[in-house]
Amino acid sequence: MSKKLIIGVLLVVIVLLGLTLWLGSSGAGETYQSTVYGYTFSYPADYELVEYQPSSLALGRRQGEEFEALVNVRLYTAGAAVGFNSYNDFVTDQLRNMCAADGPTETLYCTDIVERDSFMTDENFLGERLIWNRVHENFESGEALNDQWGPVYAFNFSHQLADPELAILSVEPAFYTGPEAEDLAKQVASSLEIVRTVGQTEERVALVERVEVVADASQITVDFVELLTGEVAKAAALADCEAAAAADCNQELEQDYYIRNQEVETENIKLTPETQIILQQEARPIGGTVAELEARLKGTAGPMLLRLWLRGGEGVRLEEVYLP
Repeated sequence: MSKKLIIGVLLVVIVLLGLTLWLGSSGAGETYQSTVYGYTFSYPADYELVEYQPSSLALGRRQGEEFEALVNVRLYTAGAAVGFNSYNDFVTDQLRNMCAADGPTETLYCTDIVERDSFMTDENFLGERLIWNRVHENFESGEALNDQWGPVYAFNFSHQLADPELAILSVEPAFYTGPEAEDLAKQVASSLEIVRTVGQTEERVALVERVEVVADASQITVDFVELLTGEVAKAAALADCEAAAAADCNQELEQDYYIRNQEVETENIKLTPETQIILQQEARPIGGTVAELEARLKGTAGPMLLRLWLRGGEGVRLEEVYLP
């Protein structure tokens, strides 16, 4: 065998070995599903998941008998008696408390949020990405050093649960960890998906008639409809056409969906400062506000369709339906 051929074979082996090691480092995906709180997320198989209780999970690695947590997934709740003015106040107060800890030589605490951005999961669930200023204060010298804690990913779960007034699902890198924990936290947060609503939340589809923006008392006027697709859409469109005794009922649908509205009846839905609003931008979901929803409605030539999650006459989540 020639020297060039041997070198070529060795290079191929090295490349394949490197690819195998790289793939092995992330491992095959594992999925965790919370049967208590109705959510699921994915994580690489070479990390171990420990469930201390349904509201407190950790992902990390085991070193002998010791488990080193890299990421914590926690659910925090607060009843109406606790007295927070808003969900945002609850997030700030709760995560600041979770940042505080005492070690053998120092105390840790967080002072303020230095970055706070919207964060969208792969399944279009809107949350927040927060980075805190963290202080390390030495017990003996009193010297204080500053660094950062985060990103922490926080999701409003208030509409997911039946009893609590406020609820947060938080994905947090552990305290003394680095880029690996941050990457793992982002993977977990990105894959988060709601699979079941624990509270009495109703999911409906509606055409938006009007949006009224008032400080803490905004509302939308909607007409509830059915959004049908595929063969079901074709059959419903044909049945409605024949019931109306219209001509040429065998004409194909121009699109692969049918909005069925057998009874026009509008209803007002209250919105709160905690209502999640998801709008479409170039067929991509983005977080929005009530004012942006109003502007979108005014600028839409055709019908504006929303998927709504309702509880007690209030909208807890509104999601614009993309209509091609």
